[in-house]
Amino acid sequence: AIVDRNGQNIIAADSSGSFSDTVFVDANYWEPGTHLIHAEDAVSHKSASFSILVTGQGISPRPPHLVLSQTSLDLGSGDQATNSTASMTVADSGGGVLSWQSATTQPWLVLSPTHGTIADGRGMQVMVAVDRSKLSPGSYSGAIIITSNAGNQTVSVKMEVTALNVQ
Repeated sequence: AIVDRNGQNIIAADSSGSFSDTVFVDANYWEPGTHLIHAEDAVSHKSASFSILVTGQGISPRPPHLVLSQTSLDLGSGDQATNSTASMTVADSGGGVLSWQSATTQPWLVLSPTHGTIADGRGMQVMVAVDRSKLSPGSYSGAIIITSNAGNQTVSVKMEVTALNVQ
């Protein structure tokens, strides 16, 4: 058992020497993750080392930073029976957590997913599709607007619809 100066148990170990405890740590000194603790008994000089896992949300010194893998997409040409897809990445190249959502300027632009949350240094793939089924032949352009807690960015999209070849 670990006791305080008044002889009261602070932490008691079971018969195998294992124990569990909850500790609150100051985020200014302990970041989330695994930490190795070295302890020594002041009287017997017995020592032990063990790992602890600090969980929770650490404070990142850097704010989130929105980065898109591209600023424009060309989804090519196809007839009304041909739908095209492409992918793009929404990423956080800063620190902290990036929360984002999307909107499109045209109903024929379809995204999946349409929103998300990304931890620092990570990215999320977004599928972009065009639905040509209700469009007349011609050239089309639109935009994907990504808004986030780290600013907004726009991706221009273009594509072409050709006449359906019916035989």
